Amino acid sequence: MKIINFILLTLVLWTSFNIVNNSHVFHATNTNIQKKIVEKRALQEIWGQLLLEKSTLESPHRAHNIAIKNLNMHYIQK
Repeated sequence: MKIINFILLTLVLWTSFNIVNNSHVFHATNTNIQKKIVEKRALQEIWGQLLLEKSTLESPHRAHNIAIKNLNMHYIQK
């Protein structure tokens, strides 16, 4: 009878330890996922700003104005 009690106690303790450990791992993973979601949103916002800046810098009208104002370039008169 003592052996059965010892085995049962050992199994209960082992199961309890695994439940606590799995709970800890779950919460740590969930926290990490939440941080990554926040980071993803921030990076998406930066990406959107960079795309807007790129389209602004690539506009032909802007290049034309820079050529005329900053570089003193003009059309060739024939």
